Amino acid sequence: MGSVAETERTLYPYVTGSSVVAIKYKNGILMAADMGGSYGSTLRYKSVERVKPIGKHSLLGASGEISDFQEILLYLDKLILNDNMWDDGNSLGPKEVHNYLTRVMYNRRNKFNPLWNNLVLGGVKNGQKYLGMVNMIGINFEDNHIATGLGNHLARPILRDEWHENLTFEEGVKLLEKCMRVLLYRDRSAVNKIQIAKMTEEGATLFPPFSLKTYWEFSAFKNPTVGAEGSCYTQFPVPFAPFNSHYSTKAPSRSYRRRARKRLLKSSKPTLDQAQFQLALSQLPPRFTPEELCNVIAHQNDPLVCLELFHWASQQPRFQHDMSTFHVTIKKLGAAKMYQEMDDIVNQLLAVPFIGSEALFNTVIYYFTQARKLTRAVNVFKHMKSSSRNNLNCCFRPSVRTYNILFAAFLGRGSNSYINHVYMETIRCLFRQMVNDGIKPDIFSLNSMIKGYVLSLHVNDALRIFHQMGVVYDCLPNTLTYDCLIHGLCAQGRTNNAKELCYEMKAKGFVPSSKSYNSLVNSLALGGEIEEAVNYLWEMTDKQRSADFITYRTVLDEICRRGTIQEGMRFLQELQEKDLVDGHAYRKLLYVLEDDYGNSFQQHPFYHPSSFPQSPCPLLGLLDDRREAGQTAQEAEHAETNVDNEGLNQVPQKLSMLRLMLTMKA
Repeated sequence: MGSVAETERTLYPYVTGSSVVAIKYKNGILMAADMGGSYGSTLRYKSVERVKPIGKHSLLGASGEISDFQEILLYLDKLILNDNMWDDGNSLGPKEVHNYLTRVMYNRRNKFNPLWNNLVLGGVKNGQKYLGMVNMIGINFEDNHIATGLGNHLARPILRDEWHENLTFEEGVKLLEKCMRVLLYRDRSAVNKIQIAKMTEEGATLFPPFSLKTYWEFSAFKNPTVGAEGSCYTQFPVPFAPFNSHYSTKAPSRSYRRRARKRLLKSSKPTLDQAQFQLALSQLPPRFTPEELCNVIAHQNDPLVCLELFHWASQQPRFQHDMSTFHVTIKKLGAAKMYQEMDDIVNQLLAVPFIGSEALFNTVIYYFTQARKLTRAVNVFKHMKSSSRNNLNCCFRPSVRTYNILFAAFLGRGSNSYINHVYMETIRCLFRQMVNDGIKPDIFSLNSMIKGYVLSLHVNDALRIFHQMGVVYDCLPNTLTYDCLIHGLCAQGRTNNAKELCYEMKAKGFVPSSKSYNSLVNSLALGGEIEEAVNYLWEMTDKQRSADFITYRTVLDEICRRGTIQEGMRFLQELQEKDLVDGHAYRKLLYVLEDDYGNSFQQHPFYHPSSFPQSPCPLLGLLDDRREAGQTAQEAEHAETNVDNEGLNQVPQKLSMLRLMLTMKA
């Protein structure tokens, strides 16, 4: 009897992909699909590639069950491998692969164990374009344009109206984008992360994923149930309907506030200045060149005019954008923080092969990092690397400037050591990749590595990079190098190592920064080396470096704790005489001493009540209450420690009264 596994069948697909749209164009086949994977009705995965090259001449797209699609890819890998093993100079074309898939799907259907997929197979061989489709029960056909899933109902009408045989690559991409945008609006399983692939005689090309430009302010999108029977949103404006509805009395959620803020920003966007746009158009000759367009865009101050000029030029016959027009437009939009519009221009740039420069892609990466779109920045970086591998004469391979931009972006994620620990692994991989590619790190790259190791609490690794700077990388450390290391060593309590680096730094003619001095003074004071901490503090003031309030308070606390109140007051008086603290900071330090040491501080000859000015200000009144409460607490402590054994029964009552007074004062 067979095992249970032999009788199992796929009764219902679990993780599924939505529509695939494919068309023939002038030079080959174009295919588009989003990267969403839905677990039931939940959009669980957002990076699922559903378009794959098959052999030398074919391109396969699939909607439906993702695991079944993976099994089909295994079948095709075996088919292509078996074909290559013949080594007869021939290779399977798209028609042969389509026939094979038809037999596989029909065979599985006859076994009542179908593969839950609709497949689109396109390709080019010997100048012949082929596009076919097969569903899960083996039904197949060929056509000039094909769509699966919900796209068969929504995208096919668009394709019938606008498709023609002489579509250029740019026109084909725009047509696919239009179809995918309609599907994004209407298909709940669609995600705004699209991947387009093309197949020509030269082979298959899979372009990086991108997002479509959408508009969600249509009235039907704002309130889809308006006028419906039982709708609770009929009588309220959409942005505030959930608050005014009688179904909920909760405060607006954070996600709703974010969406409302985005809608407000979109509604308050500036409009195009038509007069300025027409004036810019008048400066262009009838048959203008990309250089002339670049000069006109560069002299515009309004980024919307620049964007409109770029789009207007794209629609002119016999004109193609080059590197200069892309560069100046992206710089204008990035400087104006119009990141969504800039993203659209970048998608057009990446779709055109072998156009670009190192400076252009560095600008794109920089503005993506400013917009906190690190994924997009990394995708552009990967595009630079892949282009340089495919074309040895490529002029936009990553440089040390490219890596430095990425280093700065990953190190700017915050001061949380756990976050920096996560991103440090990425920075380490990037640095290793840069060295392996033969790119020599500069001082910024090495300082970024040291800073990253210090922020992620790997100080020994930072010291390793420091000692390798002159020997391995032929690069001498600068002030920032020493400052990062001194701060990291002091944060871990390694004060002696920090002092050695400080001596070395001063011997080379560098002056430590305020951050280094503050770290050293705090670390020395907390380690019990009060005299040396004070010496560094005076040296810090002589070097015109400013100490912060925490440094003064730490030194003052340690002097009073390890010495006497008199020494602390003497130190505080010296700070005031040297005009190192203003009146506000001086009063705050006095409050700290009074809170910590109470009556002992008030009995000191340097203490003057005038240091605490009486004022009707509520804040100063609150401070007066704090002083009285502090005195009451000192009385309670005195009563508790000096009572004799015979009066032990009365102590709890006295202490309760004193603590009640303290509570009332607070």
